[in-house]
Amino acid sequence: MRGQHDSETRPEILAPVGGGAAVAHSTGLTRDGFGVLRAIQESSIGPGEGLEVHMHRDVEILTFVVEGTLEHRDSLGDDVILRHGDVQRLSAGTGVFQAECNYSAVAPVRFVQAWVVPRRPALPPCCQMRHFPETERSGRLRLVAAPDGRDGAVTVHSDLDAYSSVLAPRAALAYTPAAGRMAWLHVVSGEISANGHRHAAGEGCAVPAGGNLQVEAVSRAELLLFEVPAAS
Repeated sequence: MRGQHDSETRPEILAPVGGGAAVAHSTGLTRDGFGVLRAIQESSIGPGEGLEVHMHRDVEILTFVVEGTLEHRDSLGDDVILRHGDVQRLSAGTGVFQAECNYSAVAPVRFVQAWVVPRRPALPPCCQMRHFPETERSGRLRLVAAPDGRDGAVTVHSDLDAYSSVLAPRAALAYTPAAGRMAWLHVVSGEISANGHRHAAGEGCAVPAGGNLQVEAVSRAELLLFEVPAAS
């Protein structure tokens, strides 16, 4: 089976190569997404399994590996291995074919992907990857993707800033969106309290324009935060 995704549709589950375990589901966001953040998808692929070659068009895809090793191959000639701490940005633009496989024959791989509307259609396809050590993300929000690639972030062709954080139990952080912007917090792993409400892995919450966020880790937790222009 060949799956196709673009900026007008939400992700779908793709067929696993080898008939084995590949699971994907979209989390938290409504059908219409959250501004330019269209969807957040969590996926897992069993040992030695993979997803068939599929096509993307006019979408920016940010990939974050939670555990394991993910092999990414595409029609641009990229063949890379992503591990925990790596962030990959794929700009599908006019169209790109890709395949994603579990590089390990013994352990599963879990990863999170954010699907983002590009600033304009038909951009030239391209791919970029950078590693962000846990020491840079511990106890703080580390910028990992931005339109201008500032502070060593990957460059995303959309008005979106993405941050990653790792919190020890009982560690806390505070965040306020920039003027005219809102944010979505996604719990990658662990459990947190956000403004007094508990959220477990796979869950998320919105931070409206003019609002603020107070987070405390109930257990060791890994977080992603996406700041986008506020809805008009």
